[in-house]
Amino acid sequence: MSGARHLLFVTLLLGAAGCGGFERKPIDGGTTNPDAGTESDAGYNGMPSGAIQVRTVLDGDTIIVGANATVRTPDGQAMDGTKIRLIGIDSPEIAHAPDPADCWGDEAHEFTRGLVGGRIVTLDYDPLHCAPPGAVTGCRDDYGRLLAYVIIGEKTLNQELLSTGNARVFRGARFQHRDTTLYNALEAEAKAAGLGMWSCP
Repeated sequence: MSGARHLLFVTLLLGAAGCGGFERKPIDGGTTNPDAGTESDAGYNGMPSGAIQVRTVLDGDTIIVGANATVRTPDGQAMDGTKIRLIGIDSPEIAHAPDPADCWGDEAHEFTRGLVGGRIVTLDYDPLHCAPPGAVTGCRDDYGRLLAYVIIGEKTLNQELLSTGNARVFRGARFQHRDTTLYNALEAEAKAAGLGMWSCP
């Protein structure tokens, strides 16, 4: 093959390999997953889930995620840019002018950022609130945030926040969920040990 024809062949081959691809760049210095958001990934009740990346940690119990355009929420919306509220827990508030931060609000924020910021996570949903395809009205809270368990590796962020005193149980009849008993126990242990927010005056 002549030099010119070889160059043309390589150029066409590289162009074909890149066609239709989804460019995956690290978000906030995190890692990326080359299979993020593929439609073949089986998610909750067989829905596509794929890998989801934490784009922004807003506070201890709320994050924003990024995902491939094919990834949908249980109620059928685009996952990319979705605000996620960790189900079953409530972290102390960070400052929102003119209100100052709650005691331990900044620490809880940093704990969550350190554990999942920029990382690939898996979302799981509670069948008492969000059971696609029929029952999806309870997938979100009153502010439109998607309620979910955030899983990283073998850890569930919701539980990690409770067991370290970086969150309390979110109580109320509407917020009963599959792990309510476990969450109450984790909170009681952290409170008895004076961890995190439970050390506040």
